[in-house]
Amino acid sequence: MAWFWTGIMFAFLGAITMLINQRYRLDGHLISGMRGVGVGILFFPAVFFVEFPKSPLFWGLVLLEAFISTFYNARIYAAAARYGAGSTSRINVLSIAFGLVFWWILDSQRFFRLWADQFAFWGILVSLIVVGAGFYLMHKSSSADRPGELAFMMPAVVVLAGMMINRKEIMEHAEFFSAAVYYCTAAIFLSGVFNLIVYGLKNSFADLKDRLGEIGIVEVGVFMALASSGTIFFGNMSSLYVPDPAYISAFTLTTPVWVMAINRFFGIKDSVSPVSVAVMFLGLAFLLYFASAPTY
Repeated sequence: MAWFWTGIMFAFLGAITMLINQRYRLDGHLISGMRGVGVGILFFPAVFFVEFPKSPLFWGLVLLEAFISTFYNARIYAAAARYGAGSTSRINVLSIAFGLVFWWILDSQRFFRLWADQFAFWGILVSLIVVGAGFYLMHKSSSADRPGELAFMMPAVVVLAGMMINRKEIMEHAEFFSAAVYYCTAAIFLSGVFNLIVYGLKNSFADLKDRLGEIGIVEVGVFMALASSGTIFFGNMSSLYVPDPAYISAFTLTTPVWVMAINRFFGIKDSVSPVSVAVMFLGLAFLLYFASAPTY
């Protein structure tokens, strides 16, 4: 059950990263670029203490992760700046359903093994339905959506489901610490570089240079890199040990609760019904139980 506690930390630190750009409202590509490069720099010294992964598949998956995380991170932090961390985190949890379907398509044998145990199968489905109901009630009871919010976030939701599956595959094709280190120094670093290039192309590289020369902007990048380093580390650990990547997506359901709590602590209005929170955690508790079913 180590993946439970690492999943909680993954969700908490994920909330912190969204709240950072809710506070500073930087361009999504800019803050994601600084985040990626910063994470790569922070993890780089560790490459001298881990084995170099030799699997071509590992490096192919890492490169794929760099491209898809370039889009996802820019979109999620842009949404946090535009719509707020609370609303963004609530929509983001829709990746659970997509992740479950994607994983069953990619690993049909796992699906049929689960189907053979009807108790576990229906238990997981009902749990996810309860979790989804909690999400719906939470989102409905929160502040009204701004126009275009769901459409803006939906591509990121689908991409996140694929990212969680790809991350699990990366962790399984190399020794864990080697995979975790090179995931950050290669995939995340490259995603940062790609996002900075995109920002430069959309605006100008002169503007990019000026922005990176501002102390306040660099400080935000450092904060984001530190929080993201923890998020990635715990996310990788969870991906390694969890029986299904959809369960990691389930932990993102606690991210809106962390966002709500921190916003409330600082007096930022983002009211959510306590009943919806209780329903969500009830579904998560049942999901944890059925996820541990012996046949699964």
